[in-house]
Amino acid sequence: CESVAPSMARQTRNSWSRWNLAKVVTGDDAVARRLKELERKLRRAEHIALYQEALIITGVSMRRTPVDVTPGGSGGGTLRDSHETSAPQRKGKTVQVDIKVGGPAAEYAAAVHERVIAPSGRPVKHIVGQAKFLESAILEAEKTLGARIAKRLQLNSLA
Repeated sequence: CESVAPSMARQTRNSWSRWNLAKVVTGDDAVARRLKELERKLRRAEHIALYQEALIITGVSMRRTPVDVTPGGSGGGTLRDSHETSAPQRKGKTVQVDIKVGGPAAEYAAAVHERVIAPSGRPVKHIVGQAKFLESAILEAEKTLGARIAKRLQLNSLA
């Protein structure tokens, strides 16, 4: 079923303003299919943009992760290398990407992340990295995340 809206015009003080209303198509299966297709593409683009941003947050967190470089320390960066970023998952109306840290370093990951005060009562100072490495990366990104995802949706649609 299709309906067509006529052209409309209205007079202003000094000139004529004209609106040409486009042909309005309703009840057409092709339109419904196209809208469903666009919805799927938008959801996919949303997942890709969120995942790209999560990878950036992961990279920032990795650069901030402490590495034991003290004499006799492991110095291997096991905790830093344990970062994992999950594929996006839709849960209801929410899209979620998980960033996990620990893996083989799980035994001490929470202590390294959370400890800001040493047993001596002094602030913890890491030679390489900092405490709260993941939390600080997320909080920093959170401030502009929505705008960056919107920009990514635009840029990704041009690719």
